[in-house]
Amino acid sequence: MLGDVAELFSKVGHAVSEANNGVDSITRSVKEHTLGSSEISRHMERIAQMAEQNSHAIKKTSDHALELENLAAGLRGMVARFKV
Repeated sequence: MLGDVAELFSKVGHAVSEANNGVDSITRSVKEHTLGSSEISRHMERIAQMAEQNSHAIKKTSDHALELENLAAGLRGMVARFKV
């Protein structure tokens, strides 16, 4: 009977050890996923910043195009006075 109890404790100890290994594995996986999620978040923030910069650059380009259009209209008016 004492041998049976010792064997039972051995099996329980082994099962607890396997459970601990499983928990450790899950913990490592969660940490890896957390790191991956953080990296994705940083990349998404960078993409948002770049989109904002692009939007600003497009606005400036549009403003410059309008300014050039106005200058061209003014030059056409000046050149029109010099008809031969």
